[in-house]
Amino acid sequence: MDLCSPARKAAGLLLTSLALWAAAATAAPGDPLGPPTIVSLQPGQTEPNDVIASSTGVRVFWTAYTPVAGYQTLFAGDGTRLSGDLAVPDTYNASPATAADGRHVVVQHRSDTGRTRLIARRHAADGSLSGPELEVTDPALVARPTEVGLPRVAMNAAGDFIVVWAQRKSVGVAGPTACTIGFGRPRNCLGLYQTQILARRYTGAGTVAGEITPVASASYLTAMAADLGIEALGPEVNFPSVALADDGSYAVAWTQYSEATNLLRNRQVKLRHYPASGTAPLARTVEDSGAHAAPEVALDGLGNILVVYRKHPFGQRALASLWLRRYASSTSNALGAAVRVDGGTQLEQASLARIAVGTAGAFAVAWNAPDGVRLQRYAAGGFATGGNIAVSGAGSYHDYVRVAAHGGRLAVAWKQSPEPFSPGQVLVRFYEGP
Repeated sequence: MDLCSPARKAAGLLLTSLALWAAAATAAPGDPLGPPTIVSLQPGQTEPNDVIASSTGVRVFWTAYTPVAGYQTLFAGDGTRLSGDLAVPDTYNASPATAADGRHVVVQHRSDTGRTRLIARRHAADGSLSGPELEVTDPALVARPTEVGLPRVAMNAAGDFIVVWAQRKSVGVAGPTACTIGFGRPRNCLGLYQTQILARRYTGAGTVAGEITPVASASYLTAMAADLGIEALGPEVNFPSVALADDGSYAVAWTQYSEATNLLRNRQVKLRHYPASGTAPLARTVEDSGAHAAPEVALDGLGNILVVYRKHPFGQRALASLWLRRYASSTSNALGAAVRVDGGTQLEQASLARIAVGTAGAFAVAWNAPDGVRLQRYAAGGFATGGNIAVSGAGSYHDYVRVAAHGGRLAVAWKQSPEPFSPGQVLVRFYEGP
């Protein structure tokens, strides 16, 4: 082979980048490995779906909107770019997860049969497809009135993985088509709906490991009278997150909320931990005061459960705060009280927090604050190491924060735009040590 050929140069770049990933750090834990990098090489609006990290590097999954299409970009752990914009079909709402060796799975919506379903694709460490695609949702689902929410997926060291999602369907006397809608128009109907958090497990070989598991279920009544807007008499469950341990046990966190009217609302953060046997335990209430966005769940290096959530009085995001609570996986009991993550910084913007756990068990939480993207590092036992780190600069709008960890390195991705709801771009920044 010609030593100067493009293929040889690419191989050399890959080996060099992987060596940098595994090499001893010259920067102190928490130090950035360079400035933020724009992920996409093409112009136009983009936003991140997720980011995963393994021994083969970092994969940032993102969506472009001109036209709508899914992509991924590969980086080494030190931030060296390893690829251009790689198209990933049907993954504009991708939810990926990876094993430490680089094998990974991507789950996304598909509506090509007239109904929404979830499809999982397994990939080898080099990104090539590994086996046929898998239909996660029940093939018997009808297009309407069943609705399938955004999926989340987790994978362990063996390549086994679990998918969770929310599912909503009409089960009442009058379905959604019986209600008229629109400002100033009568809205007279009565509907009964069921919402569920569902989970499905797979082996590393892609075979189903048991039936679909109902993690949580609730029914609510919607009563719409002329111009009154009285609706959603809860409870309702939504926004699940999942973490999977190497022994097959897993934890799911979600939001449960109730509304007596559109002015009287209550939200709770719930947690359920399943041992490898799959026995369903009682759900724990992590937080039951204020309004909560989607919680995040992870497992630390000691096998304990981490739940990160945001709370604020309903309608008062300027008073929001970010909290972390730990639970023992052996008993599902809380390990002390919840601790505040954001150091007193108010979270006026609506972006959710994410957790990344490193190979040594230390972890980090990334979130969006009024002054930009922030990062807080923790030791495996749940103790904060250092203060909040400013990942991005102020003066722009930041959203969709994502974070991943592997091999003593962290990657934080986010959307940055001039103002809310305006076109923006995906940025990523790399750090030494969780």
